[in-house]
Amino acid sequence: MTEQAEDKRMHFLAMVTNAGLANRVVVAARWWRDLPPSKRQKTPNSELLKDFRSWACL
Repeated sequence: MTEQAEDKRMHFLAMVTNAGLANRVVVAARWWRDLPPSKRQKTPNSELLKDFRSWACL
């Protein structure tokens, strides 16, 4: 593989990774926004993570 082809491949992988990460951040922010404040404060993180995974179908 030439150096130019390798650069294009790495750029593409970086774009895909960044887009996937940005998408997950947006999904998590929407879920957090819709969560009732009482549940945010009283629920342990592990329970919140389970709720988020089921909500986001992860």
